[in-house]
Amino acid sequence: MIIDEILAYNQQFVAEKKYEPYRTSKYPNKKIAILTCMDTRLVELLPAALGLRNGDVKIIKNAGGVVTNPFGGVIRSLLVAIIELGWRRSWSSATPTAACDTSTASR
Repeated sequence: MIIDEILAYNQQFVAEKKYEPYRTSKYPNKKIAILTCMDTRLVELLPAALGLRNGDVKIIKNAGGVVTNPFGGVIRSLLVAIIELGWRRSWSSATPTAACDTSTASR
C-alpha cells in the first residue's frame, strides 16, 4: 500500500536525519507570500522557476490559486503571513499558463 511505503520512507528519512539540509526558521527569508495553484506539476517547478530555496517564502496553495472568499482560509493564511511572519509582499501565480491549466492535463 502506498501509504505504508510513504511512512516507511519517512521513518528512515528521520532516523538518518536527512532533514538537516532543509532546516530553516518559520520566518521567510525574503518576506514574501505566494498564492499559487495546488497543481502537482508546480511542486518543484514554481520554486525552480523563481529561484527560490527552502525557507525563502511562504507558499499558499489552493485550487486555481485564487481568493474566492474574503473571510476564507486564503485570507487567514495571508493575514498570518502579514502579522506573524513579517510578510511584505504577495504574489499570485494564478495566471492562464499551461502549468495551471487543467485542460492540458492527461486524464
